[in-house]
Amino acid sequence: MERVGAMYSHPPRHDPDRAFSVVASEVVMAAQAQTTAGPGAPFVTVKVSATPEGEVSTEAFQVSDQGCEMVVRGAVTPGSASDPAAIEAAIKAAEASAAAAKRGEEAAAAEEAAAAKPASTLAGRVGRSMSGKVKEAPPPEEGEGDGEEEEREGEGEDGAAASASSAPAIPAKSLAAEHQLIVDSRFHCVVEGAPAPTVDVAFVLVNVPIAQETYFLHSAFPRASRRAEAGADAPGPADVAAHLAAHGSRFGVEEALRDFELLVLLTEQPFLEEAMEAVADAVLDPEAPLDEGHVALLTAYASSA
Repeated sequence: MERVGAMYSHPPRHDPDRAFSVVASEVVMAAQAQTTAGPGAPFVTVKVSATPEGEVSTEAFQVSDQGCEMVVRGAVTPGSASDPAAIEAAIKAAEASAAAAKRGEEAAAAEEAAAAKPASTLAGRVGRSMSGKVKEAPPPEEGEGDGEEEEREGEGEDGAAASASSAPAIPAKSLAAEHQLIVDSRFHCVVEGAPAPTVDVAFVLVNVPIAQETYFLHSAFPRASRRAEAGADAPGPADVAAHLAAHGSRFGVEEALRDFELLVLLTEQPFLEEAMEAVADAVLDPEAPLDEGHVALLTAYASSA
């Protein structure tokens, strides 16, 4: 069998600001499971909960390829509502980094403006004699030098303002911590064109619509997981005998075999390994009934209790 998804449940939680409420820890869990399925695999994570009205809510999603890569490489870790200090620390670190970047841009702009001033402005103030001694040069004519210098100063101020206005914005602190993926200090993350200390889970989620269809497999056979939770014995031959007696006599052996949990149990029986291909054909194709030999094998297993 091929693993095509994972399913989990959580207590009811209602967030009026989010149409799809998935917390960061669930995104990390889904990304890790999705990565094991391989690139491009049709892997979907389904979450089950309850609405404020008490009805069952089922929603499906995938984690984007970029989100999976970030999780696998350790670039992000899940934020937690019980530890909002981690979010605050990440935001403060990003603020400090942005401030340092801004100071660097301003210093570079100032150096560039100083280097761009024409030599005539300086020559209007100081001249050099042939003997190498510095002497005062003739004062510039009215309208020269000073006006040009004022114009350059104005350009410098405008440039600094432009640099300040384009400084990276810091994400809002009002975002709930449990919906944030904290960026590891070893990585640099850009969200919507600006450096970001955290990534909201909405940026890495892909919603998957759930279609309502009638499936040809049944679910009447006892579930091994439920038996284990109750501390009871796992399903075995006696359960197969009871299932075939209840459903096979009414609908035929092939229809009785169209049960997922029953098929899982049968595939785990070594002596039925050669018969499972014929069983699968009979389950998938109503025009391919089991022959008497395969039915006898199943009956022998059921009576071995």
